[in-house]
Amino acid sequence: MSFTRTQIESDLQCKMELVGRLEVEKGYPGTGLHKHHFFEIFYVSKGKFDVYFEDTSENISRGDLFIISPNVKHCFSSADGGEIIYVGVSLSDSVKMKYENFLKPCSADISETMERISYFASKKGAEALRRSLPELLPKLSSLILSLKSTGKVYAEDTLLEKVKEYVKLHYNENVTIRDIAGALYMNPHYLGEYFKKHSGTSVKDYLLTLRMQKAFALLKEGNMTVSQIAEAVGFDTIQYFSTKFKSYYGISPAKYLEKLKGNDV
Repeated sequence: MSFTRTQIESDLQCKMELVGRLEVEKGYPGTGLHKHHFFEIFYVSKGKFDVYFEDTSENISRGDLFIISPNVKHCFSSADGGEIIYVGVSLSDSVKMKYENFLKPCSADISETMERISYFASKKGAEALRRSLPELLPKLSSLILSLKSTGKVYAEDTLLEKVKEYVKLHYNENVTIRDIAGALYMNPHYLGEYFKKHSGTSVKDYLLTLRMQKAFALLKEGNMTVSQIAEAVGFDTIQYFSTKFKSYYGISPAKYLEKLKGNDV
């Protein structure tokens, strides 16, 4: 493994923090969880890798590009062996940005740029890399910045609404945090932490609350059975729905429906 550190400014107010090529054999165990203050851009030039976060993971293979946002803990391993080209890039507004962490497949232009950066760093040395940065670095910073303009990166004041909007549209499905993160092109662990920090509740609890409110409203309408309502709000079994409903409202949905019919509520 070889790498070169530089601090070359560009017109896009960015600098390269780290660049290198990592080639591993079969059964590479990886390193422990770690994080950086800059964006890391990984391009898989051959083989397959597993990317691990604190409570989730992703699989990436040849031709994939993977972007990890600043301060997100992660590590890699590879059962089959492979090679990754990696570049660390700092942006002036990176702290204000959220990110698209998984692009598949990588465009030919970006893969060529990653290969050239690795070549200059490992074969030609630091000085050659410095001379090439005016051409290469803006392409990588443009990649990250373009995510913001395409709606795949969200400002902090809109991210919560994006999550809530997705949950409202899909609460009646078997939706998970991974589904939501995938739809928003984000890391599931990071999204979960962010949502809880800024909303005061977890995505799971927010989803449950919405389901309970929808179920309560359907019960009051009196046009559906408990079983139909359970299915309508995204529960696989009536037993699990009844347990959650009673825990939330202090009464089972069947008992509440009986009271409604007897005009006791």
